[in-house]
Amino acid sequence: MPPFSALQAQNGVPNVVKTMPAVRSLPPPSPTLADQDFIIAGITRDSSGNVLGACMIYLFNILGGMPMITGCTTSDANGIYRFYVSPSYIYWVVTYKDGTPDVGGVSANNLVGV
Repeated sequence: MPPFSALQAQNGVPNVVKTMPAVRSLPPPSPTLADQDFIIAGITRDSSGNVLGACMIYLFNILGGMPMITGCTTSDANGIYRFYVSPSYIYWVVTYKDGTPDVGGVSANNLVGV
Protein backbone atom coordinates (compact mmCIF):
# COMPACT_ATOMS: atom_id res chain seq x y z
CA MET A 1 0.00 0.00 0.00
CA PRO A 2 1.40 3.46 -0.84
CA PRO A 3 2.13 5.95 1.96
CA PHE A 4 -0.91 7.73 3.36
CA SER A 5 0.01 11.06 1.77
CA ALA A 6 0.23 9.43 -1.65
CA LEU A 7 -3.39 8.22 -1.66
CA GLN A 8 -5.59 9.79 -4.32
CA ALA A 9 -8.97 11.39 -3.74
CA GLN A 10 -11.76 8.86 -3.86
CA ASN A 11 -15.44 9.48 -4.49
CA GLY A 12 -14.90 13.24 -4.77
CA VAL A 13 -13.29 13.54 -1.31
CA PRO A 14 -9.93 15.28 -1.58
CA ASN A 15 -6.90 13.64 -0.07
CA VAL A 16 -5.80 15.53 3.02
CA VAL A 17 -2.42 14.85 4.49
CA LYS A 18 -2.87 13.97 8.11
CA THR A 19 -0.27 13.99 10.80
CA MET A 20 -0.32 12.79 14.36
CA PRO A 21 -0.70 15.50 17.00
CA ALA A 22 2.40 16.44 18.92
CA VAL A 23 2.70 14.63 22.23
CA ARG A 24 3.26 17.04 25.07
CA SER A 25 3.54 16.51 28.77
CA LEU A 26 1.11 18.14 31.13
CA PRO A 27 2.29 21.25 32.93
CA PRO A 28 3.25 20.78 36.58
CA PRO A 29 0.38 21.28 39.02
CA SER A 30 -0.27 24.87 39.93
CA PRO A 31 1.22 25.73 43.33
CA THR A 32 -1.80 27.91 44.04
CA LEU A 33 -4.02 24.83 43.99
CA ALA A 34 -1.78 23.00 46.42
CA ASP A 35 -1.67 26.07 48.63
CA GLN A 36 -5.45 26.12 48.86
CA ASP A 37 -5.43 23.05 51.13
CA PHE A 38 -5.21 25.36 54.16
CA ILE A 39 -8.30 26.70 55.93
CA ILE A 40 -9.27 29.66 58.08
CA ALA A 41 -12.66 28.99 59.66
CA GLY A 42 -14.76 30.29 62.52
CA ILE A 43 -18.19 30.97 63.99
CA THR A 44 -19.77 34.41 64.05
CA ARG A 45 -21.27 35.40 67.41
CA ASP A 46 -22.86 38.46 68.95
CA SER A 47 -21.48 40.27 72.03
CA SER A 48 -23.35 37.83 74.32
CA GLY A 49 -21.75 34.81 72.64
CA ASN A 50 -24.88 33.73 70.78
CA VAL A 51 -24.40 32.30 67.28
CA LEU A 52 -25.08 34.91 64.62
CA GLY A 53 -25.83 33.57 61.14
CA ALA A 54 -25.94 35.40 57.80
CA CYS A 55 -22.96 37.65 58.58
CA MET A 56 -20.73 38.97 55.82
CA ILE A 57 -17.13 37.94 56.39
CA TYR A 58 -14.27 39.59 54.51
CA LEU A 59 -10.81 38.03 54.45
CA PHE A 60 -7.83 40.40 54.17
CA ASN A 61 -4.08 40.02 53.75
CA ILE A 62 -1.18 42.26 52.81
CA LEU A 63 -0.04 42.19 49.18
CA GLY A 64 2.59 44.64 48.02
CA GLY A 65 2.42 46.53 51.32
CA MET A 66 -1.32 47.28 50.99
CA PRO A 67 -4.28 45.57 52.69
CA MET A 68 -6.27 43.62 50.15
CA ILE A 69 -9.58 41.72 50.30
CA THR A 70 -8.75 38.17 49.27
CA GLY A 71 -12.11 36.56 49.98
CA CYS A 72 -15.70 37.18 50.99
CA THR A 73 -18.38 34.80 52.24
CA THR A 74 -21.53 34.68 54.35
CA SER A 75 -21.77 32.63 57.53
CA ASP A 76 -24.41 29.91 57.49
CA ALA A 77 -27.38 29.63 59.91
CA ASN A 78 -25.01 28.18 62.54
CA GLY A 79 -22.58 31.09 62.14
CA ILE A 80 -19.96 28.90 60.45
CA TYR A 81 -17.69 30.31 57.77
CA ARG A 82 -14.62 28.95 55.96
CA PHE A 83 -11.93 30.26 53.62
CA TYR A 84 -9.41 28.16 51.70
CA VAL A 85 -6.13 30.02 51.86
CA SER A 86 -2.44 29.92 51.00
CA PRO A 87 -0.05 29.28 53.90
CA SER A 88 2.23 31.97 52.42
CA TYR A 89 0.27 34.87 53.92
CA ILE A 90 -1.03 36.17 57.23
CA TYR A 91 -4.72 37.12 57.27
CA TRP A 92 -7.43 38.81 59.28
CA VAL A 93 -11.21 38.83 59.01
CA VAL A 94 -13.76 41.60 59.27
CA THR A 95 -17.39 40.65 59.95
CA TYR A 96 -20.55 42.65 59.58
CA LYS A 97 -24.29 42.09 59.84
CA ASP A 98 -27.04 44.61 59.17
CA GLY A 99 -29.71 44.77 61.80
CA THR A 100 -30.89 46.54 64.88
CA PRO A 101 -28.26 47.17 66.05
CA ASP A 102 -25.70 46.56 63.30
CA VAL A 103 -23.01 44.14 64.47
CA GLY A 104 -19.40 44.11 63.35
CA GLY A 105 -15.99 42.94 64.44
CA VAL A 106 -12.37 42.49 63.44
CA SER A 107 -10.07 39.58 64.27
CA ALA A 108 -6.42 39.86 65.21
CA ASN A 109 -4.24 40.32 62.12
CA ASN A 110 -2.20 37.17 62.67
CA LEU A 111 -4.42 34.40 61.28
CA VAL A 112 -2.80 31.62 59.25
CA GLY A 113 -4.35 28.69 57.44
CA VAL A 114 -4.17 25.27 59.06
